[in-house]
Amino acid sequence: MVIKSIIQERNLSLIPPHPSTITVKMQHPETTERNNRLQLFVLVRILFQYLEKVNQPTLLLAKKILKDCERKRHKKDFKYDSLADAIEDRLRDGVGEAHWRHACAIQKRLEINRQSKRAKTL
Repeated sequence: MVIKSIIQERNLSLIPPHPSTITVKMQHPETTERNNRLQLFVLVRILFQYLEKVNQPTLLLAKKILKDCERKRHKKDFKYDSLADAIEDRLRDGVGEAHWRHACAIQKRLEINRQSKRAKTL
């Protein structure tokens, strides 16, 4: 009964929309790029917290890589025009695929948890 009243209150339907009626919201390329940079920033924070607990030497290496990327960007190195791409490539190589994937998995779990909490509040 509660679900039915919520559906009626919010003008929702139990029948999924027909695929031909679904519209895709296109984002501006700059917005998408900004979101990608933000997601990378979050991933780097998660990676650092994870490495702090499991592998201190790799954490120190990752921090050195990050500082080196920033330094080369300020020196106008053409390979570092896209700082986000350079950081992603160098960090992924530096910490190894296993640590990188583990941090990505943590980020996905956090996003799922955040979405489920948001859904519960509705």
